[in-house]
Amino acid sequence: LYPPNVLYKDVLNSELFMQLAPNADDVWFWAMAILNGTKTKCSDIQMSNLKYINPLREMNMNDDGTLCSTNCFADGNDIQMNAVVEQYPQLMDILKEECSKLFV
Repeated sequence: LYPPNVLYKDVLNSELFMQLAPNADDVWFWAMAILNGTKTKCSDIQMSNLKYINPLREMNMNDDGTLCSTNCFADGNDIQMNAVVEQYPQLMDILKEECSKLFV
């Protein structure tokens, strides 16, 4: 959940989202938070033990792929992140600024 007013004005632009990051809502929401000046923090919680099971897929009744197969193994996250950064180049400026504060 995101508190009110922490996401950039384009957050609900579904056409833009579907064009840039249709399978990476985490990338989209992260970018919208950063663009709005919202501070973020990475969680220390390891989620590697969670498994999603699609019974129909497991029984070979459909060939639905998974987000992991698309985003992790087929470079989907990189492609979508690059598309978002290309649309919002100011993201890199914001990140460089934040990183420079860490090493002062």
